[in-house]
Formats: sequence, C-alpha cells, structure tokens
Amino acid sequence: MYRHHHSFIPTCVLFVFALQSYIVQANIEPVTVQITSPGAALLGTEDVPFAASVTPGDTEDYNYQWYVGVQPAGDNQASFSYDVPTADADAKKVKIKCAATDKDDSNLHGEKEIDFWQFMVTVNAIAFNYDTSANLNDALNIRQNFSTAINVPEYVSGGANKPAAYTRNMTPRVCARFTVQPTDMTSLKLKATSSGCLGNLDETQVQFQNGISQGDVTIAGADYTKFTASKDTPDEVYKDTFSWEWKVTAANGKSINTASFGTTAGHTVYIVYDKAKSPWVTGVSQHCPWADVLDYACDWAAGCDDANSIVHSITQKPYSDREFDRRYDPSDTHTILACNLTQLLADSWADCRDMAAVVQLFTRAIGVNAVRIRRVEGGVDGFTTKPILPIGESQWRTAVFFMHDFAYYNDSLVYDACLTLNQNAPYIPAGKTLADYKTDLYECNGWSLLNSFEITEFQ
Repeated sequence: MYRHHHSFIPTCVLFVFALQSYIVQANIEPVTVQITSPGAALLGTEDVPFAASVTPGDTEDYNYQWYVGVQPAGDNQASFSYDVPTADADAKKVKIKCAATDKDDSNLHGEKEIDFWQFMVTVNAIAFNYDTSANLNDALNIRQNFSTAINVPEYVSGGANKPAAYTRNMTPRVCARFTVQPTDMTSLKLKATSSGCLGNLDETQVQFQNGISQGDVTIAGADYTKFTASKDTPDEVYKDTFSWEWKVTAANGKSINTASFGTTAGHTVYIVYDKAKSPWVTGVSQHCPWADVLDYACDWAAGCDDANSIVHSITQKPYSDREFDRRYDPSDTHTILACNLTQLLADSWADCRDMAAVVQLFTRAIGVNAVRIRRVEGGVDGFTTKPILPIGESQWRTAVFFMHDFAYYNDSLVYDACLTLNQNAPYIPAGKTLADYKTDLYECNGWSLLNSFEITEFQ
C-alpha cells in the first residue's frame, strides 16, 4: 500500500530564488530626472513645453512616460507639449510627472513630479481717481452731473464704466484690482497695451493672497495695485475712448510666454487745460466739473493748447454742433445771475443769457479763468439789430433787443455764442472788439453797455 507524501521544495532552492530576485532588483539603478517647464499657463494656452533631462546618461538612451495627473500623455519623447484646458473648472494646480527608463536593459529608472498651475485671472476694477485729496498722478475729481456722482473705481467688471479727467502734460498712474484662480497662486506680472491717449500700462508685479490681488492703494477697504502709464497726457485739450488689452508675463515668480487674458473697453478720458476754475471747485462737491459738461467742452476745444483758442472754440462750436442742437428762444431763460445748468443741458432751447453762461461755465470747467459776461441794454424801447442769425435758426432777420448778454474775455473781447453777424460776410463773434461787435449788431435806438459780471451759482 502506498502512502501519499506531500511534495516540498528544499529550503536551499527557495533561498536561490530569493537571491536571484534580490540581484535583479539591485541592478535597477535610480536615475535623476529633472523637468523644465514654465510652471504655469493661462487656461486655453496651447503647446505649453515640458522637457526632461536625465542623469546619468544621454537623454536619447531612455524611454519616457508623461502624466498629467494620473492620465498618461506624451509620445515617448523627452519633450512634451501640453494644451491647457479651457473650462473654468480646470483652473487648478495639477501634477505633471515624467518617468524615464533605460531603453537597452531597463536597469535604469527614475521619475520626477512637479506642480503646474493652469490659471485664470480677471480684471475686477480700475480706479483712475484713486486719491480724491490730490491729483499729482491720478485723475481729477469729477461727477456725472449735479445729482449723480462718479464713484471710484470708475470701472467695475460687469458694472460701472465711468469717465475720468486729467490735466495736460502729466504722468498718470492707474490702479487695478484682480482675482486669480486657483487661489494658491502667489504672484503675477501683468501689463496692458493700448493705442489710447494714456498708452500702455507698464509691466507690474502683482501679489495675491487667497486669490485676491494685494497692493499699495486702498479704496473702500480693498487693495489695488498701481500701474504707470507709458504716455504723459497730451499737451492739449483732448477726449478719448479706448481699450486696454491685459497680459500676463510671469506667474509665481517664473517667466511665461506673454499671454492675453482679457480686454477692458470703453474707458473715456478727458484731458483738460488746467484744474477747474470758480465757480467750479476741485474738491469733492456737486460743483466739481461734470462729465456732462466736459463731454461737450473737450470735444469743442479738442486740439487747443492755449486759453485764447479754447475760448474761441467753445464760442463757435456749440452754434453748429448737432449734438448740442439748441434753438434760440428769447422768451425764457435758464440763467438769471444763477444758472440752472442741469435744465439747460436737458432742454433744446436757449437764450443769450444761457449761451453766455455756456461760454463762461464750459471754459472754466476745463481750466480757463478769464471769461466773464457783459450785458448791453436798449432802454424802454430797446434797440434794433442789423440782420442776425440766432442759434438754431436758418433765416436772417432783424430783432428788437431790450437786453443782450455775451461772454467777455480778458475784459476786452466779445465772444457771443448766440448769434451770427454780418450777413455779407457771416461770422460768429469770437475775439471781436466791442467797437466791431457794435458796428455789426447795432442798428438804432439806445445802446447802454453795463459792467462785466460772472455767474457764481449754478445747479
């Protein structure tokens, strides 16, 4: 009878197997893998380069496997191009890994894993008038009109986009606020390009904390970073509406290929001759210059670089400006010593007192100080004019004026935005002497010239 005996492997054989396995593993020598990359890229960036270097040996002696997160990528090359996804959800830090194995006998192996930020950055707000107590480098205090302020920041993404005003020949600085995702990004170098009157915004390092930009200017409790414009403001009165294309050049302290991350559009800037003159004020007030006035004044005086030409233009241009488009109505007025400028801007009619007020208030809003108002009276019977063409009319006619106001510059020259005179050689009186003005306006009856005065109140 045969007994069944359990088979066994001698202990010595197991020892040999273990020894062989140990020898094989011992022959797999570790190698050092280094990865060169930009470290970060905007969402949607194509062909972001990664390159591996291996020590010891030649890079060509190895097979390579790249991974983005846990997903294999690449094509067994020492270099790898990565297209960053475009979805907002992909704004995050990912792991990029490269494993290198010796081609010949696979006894060399190594791998390297790095952090890579695929990010998005947003311009949240832009502040032009970031210091309301001064305007050394920032914009002037202005408001939209008597009842509506312009708050800072003037530009808010998805919200406000209000104008700003600067004086001539200054170096402006602009403040901006940003957010970045993922929120563990620490810094970006940002700049903006534009063909507008302020030029580009120079490259500036922006620090981030918890995804929000930090800076050296605080507005309403929020930090802003200051950027210097590449151009000084023009040396003439100017109005411009422009865009900035925003770009990033470095991330987390490492240079990347310059990439655009958005455009902010519709920035309107007024360049004025000088700070506003009385009755306008420079401080924060309902009487600091109104954008509703600057919009006309800077259009009419565009290109002027001296006070005389500004007064001349702001006298002649409203007469023919279709946007202003007033018709002459001597039966009513918005101006009796004080001026209801709000209503004057809203209505489609004006009289001589209103048009004299326009010349004084509009020139002073952009910094020219010497315009006052003068009045001529005609007594009980008034005075009869020679043929005139009042603003908004198409037929020359004579009229009887009991009084008539006109702007008076430097207490010597007449600037009358209400009338065209001299039918044979028509002109709008701008820079005329009183004698010449009287010759072309006055026909007969009384003529009494009063002292000059100015409007000191308006609303």
